[in-house]
Amino acid sequence: MARVVTILLFVMALLVSSAEAKDGFYIGAYYPYNSISKDIQGLESGGGLGLRAGVRSGDHFGLELSFFETRHKFNGDEEVEFEGGTLDLKFLMPITGLPLLEPFVFGGVGKYVLEYPTVKYRGNVDQFYRYTEADGTVHDAKTSFLNGYQFGLGADIYLGPELSLGVAYAVRKMYFDWGTPGNQELRARVRSFEIGVNYHF
Repeated sequence: MARVVTILLFVMALLVSSAEAKDGFYIGAYYPYNSISKDIQGLESGGGLGLRAGVRSGDHFGLELSFFETRHKFNGDEEVEFEGGTLDLKFLMPITGLPLLEPFVFGGVGKYVLEYPTVKYRGNVDQFYRYTEADGTVHDAKTSFLNGYQFGLGADIYLGPELSLGVAYAVRKMYFDWGTPGNQELRARVRSFEIGVNYHF
C-alpha cells in the first residue's frame, strides 16, 4: 500500500506544472504509520494523525516541529496510544532540473509517551515539587522531558508554490522509565512511514 501511494504521488508530480520550493513558514498534516519494537512487545503496527509546522531558510535548511498520535492493538482487542512531539533540523537537497521533487534528510529530538489502558509510560521524568493535602496525603508533581531522538529521509513533491505533498521514512529511538513495571527502563525502536500535505505561506 505504501509503495503504491508513493508511486502515485511521484507520477502526479511529473504531470503538474513546474513549481519551485518556497522559503518561509509552512504548516501541514500527515498520516503516520508506526511499528514499535525492541523492549516494547505485543503491539500491532498502527496509524493515526500528525500535525507539523516549520520554517525553511534558503535552499538547504529547515526547522520543523511536529506532533502525532497513532493507535495500536494490544492483546487482540485493547488499544494503546503512542504519542510524540519532535523538533527536527532538515537538510534539503534540491535537484537541478527537477524543481518539483526535493529530497531531504532530517534528525532531531523528541518527547514520546506510550499510553496503555491502565498505565502511561513516560521517559526522563523529574520531580518538580511535593505537596501535602490537609488530610496528610502527599503528592508528587512531575513532568517528563525529552526521552528520544529520530532521524530519517524523505521527499517533498511540489504541486504549486503553496502546496506540497511529502513522504518520509523515520527511525525513532527512545526509552521509558516512569510508569513501566518497577519503573524499569524500557527501550523502544519505532519505524515510521509518513505521508502528508503541506501549505506554504
